[in-house]
This record gives sequence, structure tokens and C-alpha cells, in this order.
Amino acid sequence: MRITLKVTQGAAKGRTQLLRVPCVLTVGRTEQSDFSIPADASLSSLHFKLSCDQHGCRVVDLNSTNGTFVGGQRIESADVVSGDEVTAGESVFQIVMQQRRTKSFDASRLPESKTTASPDDSKPLAVETVLRQTHPVATPDSTRTPSTPRKSRGAAIEIISDHMQGRKSLLRPGQSLTVGRTDRSDFVISDPSMSAQHFSISSAGTGWQLKDLGSTAGTRVNGVAVSVTTLASGDTVQAGQTRFAVQLGGTAPIGRQAAPTGSYPFQEALEDADREVRRAALDAAALSGQPWLLDHCRNVAKNPTPDQFDTLYMLAVLGGPSERNVLVEVAGCETLGPSRLELLGSFGDPATVPILIKAMKSEDVRSAIAAATAFSKITGVSVESTNRATVPPADGDEADEFDQEFLDQVNLPDTAKAEHHWRGLESQFLAGRRYQGGVDVSQHVSPELLSQLDMQSRWEIALRDAFAGKRSVGKAAFEQMIPMN
Repeated sequence: MRITLKVTQGAAKGRTQLLRVPCVLTVGRTEQSDFSIPADASLSSLHFKLSCDQHGCRVVDLNSTNGTFVGGQRIESADVVSGDEVTAGESVFQIVMQQRRTKSFDASRLPESKTTASPDDSKPLAVETVLRQTHPVATPDSTRTPSTPRKSRGAAIEIISDHMQGRKSLLRPGQSLTVGRTDRSDFVISDPSMSAQHFSISSAGTGWQLKDLGSTAGTRVNGVAVSVTTLASGDTVQAGQTRFAVQLGGTAPIGRQAAPTGSYPFQEALEDADREVRRAALDAAALSGQPWLLDHCRNVAKNPTPDQFDTLYMLAVLGGPSERNVLVEVAGCETLGPSRLELLGSFGDPATVPILIKAMKSEDVRSAIAAATAFSKITGVSVESTNRATVPPADGDEADEFDQEFLDQVNLPDTAKAEHHWRGLESQFLAGRRYQGGVDVSQHVSPELLSQLDMQSRWEIALRDAFAGKRSVGKAAFEQMIPMN
């Protein structure tokens, strides 16, 4: 089922958000929300939440100041149907639900799998291997003879200006795409002349429609400023200093960027029993800028389990400010083990530091050490004390006399020292968004500062840059970025 949330009244009138179930979307005034309307001063920072699955949708008020209304009635939570209107602040939203049409088929007609084991099947997939497999695998439709080729009605938009030339985004019929400067957009372009969300492309009947999203510099198609226009194959789009070429219909390949559903290598790898395979798939998806990746990570974070820890780690590395509340909840989920606290270190948000200081006081030695590690990763300050403790077995069992000889000894964190340092650093750090080793990495990081960071932090920066299209991070580029001492 596809959900459309459209603003029908208020400062953002005409703005539309397309969603596919299952999904959760928060709406509010600030960037803490997934769908933010800064111009509506009557909205709360986080005003309401829309949760949808195959059975329907529910609207939940998030303790807003002015309340959330469905059908004119103030609600705390309410089920909604297609066509219902939600009022929050000065804005009115309409919810439209569309069921996907499915075709029945005889499963007995599907070809038998011809997959055979190879000598390398037991080895984990390298990132490069997964990257080479980012095209759709064979399906019954692809077994047609060359005389009856399948004609795609997809769309492709490719950067043709010098900066990031060749980077493209591919869509299937029914999909939509927002393009802009920040991670609020699906296709992020590091062009300072572009707006945070500059324009969108969406499937409209049998064609594709481009819409300017109230950008500062405007959007031009074939040199003409437009607000809304229907695209044709061969059109050029100018947004900021970036130029795009558009291909439609039979000239456009079927998009490989859709969420990993169906018979695609990414889906198969992400569901593999081998953790190394799943990890390689996540890295490959980040390095190749797959736009479904963050949504996949967000869905996993709704019901986090220890076997999906690498996916939660990827959310911490790539996620923006809107992921803060989710990651704080994950960090509080003790069933994930002590390493859950280190996710906040990779997220790097200084607003989470007080949570880490509190966790350093935990009676669980492993959790206290993990919190101290995350604190140091963000601030660059070591808070070890001279007090040493024995790390208990990871399985929670009590060690016998023999095992005691092999347990690690660690220095416990000095929470008073951490609190003292944070009091002196807090005002400086809260001016930024993401820190690693005391360095603000939310903006460009110079080679000199980069060389001061640990290897894991450098790798995380490389993943974020590649995901945002700021650099190509192959092996050679990565080695140039990270000096090997």
C-alpha cells in the first residue's frame, strides 16, 4: 500500500510526501521531525506521528502544545482512513491510501533455480563483489527472447555538470524522488547553491512530473524557470550550480534504487545467515548511495535485535538529526548488550553526551566502559580513572577459578572527570551537529584534522561522504583519504 500525505492548507500548502508501508513519519516544526514545516509557528517541534502498515494508518499526537485534530476532533491517537484530514497548528494534511494492484500467477510455472555452489561460497562477500551485483537478477520476465524486449517506463536523472558528473538516480513507475542539498532529500547533492529540498520528480499518470519545492534559486527546465512541469526524455534541469539530464520511457533503465524487495542481490545479502555478508551488503549500499538504505535501517531500529546490530550501526553513521530520538531509544535497549552505547559515539551528536555520562555510572562494567568509549569518541577526552575492575564473562555466567585467570582488567571511567570536562566543552560542542575526537565533522574536514582521528572515525566519514555523493570511495580513494602510517 502507498500512502500520500499532502498539505492542503497552511505555509507548506501543496507539499507532498509519498510513503510505502510499513512506515512511521513524524511531523513538526523543526528538523527533529521527518516532515518539518518551520514556517508554521503553531506546530510543536514534534507534533504528531503517522504510523502505517498493510492494515491501515494511525495518527498519534506527540504531546503537542496546540493539539492534533482528525475530522475536527482533538485526539491523542486515532485510526484514519483514506481521505481523512489532520489539522496541526495552522496546517491541514490529507491522507490518501492506495492499494497496490497485484497479479496472480501459477508458482509451478516459475523456472527451477539453477544456482550451484562454487568453491568460494563459504567466503564472506567483499564490498566490491556486492557493488558489482547492483543490477536486478533474472526473473521470469527477463527470460523473454531478444525479439520481444521488455520496454521500461522508468525514469533516470543524471548529473551532467562537472561537479559529481555521472552520478544518477533511477526510478520505477509509481516512485518519487526529492533532490536537494541536505539529507532531508532522497538524492543529496553537495551544492551550496541548492536548497535543502530543491525539487521533486514523481510519477504522474503515464508520465513524470517535476516540481520546484519552493527553492531559493529556482529550478529551470531547458533554461526556463518552472514551478511544475511534465518532463520529456532529453530535458535538462538546472538547480543551483548543478545540471541534470533526464531520460524517460524506453530509454531509461529499470531503477535499482527501490527498497530491497523482490529478487535483488541486496535483499538476498541483507537476509544472509552470515553476518559478514550482511555487513558487506550494508557497506556496499552506503558506498553506492542506495536511497532505500536509511529507510531500511530505520525500519530495523523500530524493533532492534542483536543480530541486526550492524544495521543499527549504519543508521548511527549515516543518520541525521531526525534519528537522534530513535538512537537514544536503541541505546537504552539493554538486550542489545553494552555495545549499544557505542552507537551514540558513531552518531556523534553532542546532545547525547549527558546520556553517556549517566551510563558511565552503571554497575555493569561493560556498559560503563562502552559509554566512556563513546564519550571519548565524541569529545576526544579520555576519562579513565586509576580504579581497575575485572570484566565479567560476556555470556553473563560466573567465572570459575580457572577462568578468572583469563578475564580482562580495565580502568573504570572517572565520571567526575567526564562531568567536569563536559561543563567546559558543552557550549562549544552544542554549536555543531556531529563530532568525532573533538572535531566537528558535520562540515568539510581538512586532511590535517582527518589525520588526527582514529581509523574507525575516518571510515565513517568516508561512508557518509560516499552516501551523499561527495566522493567516490573505492579502495584507492579510501587509501588517499586515510594516510597509512
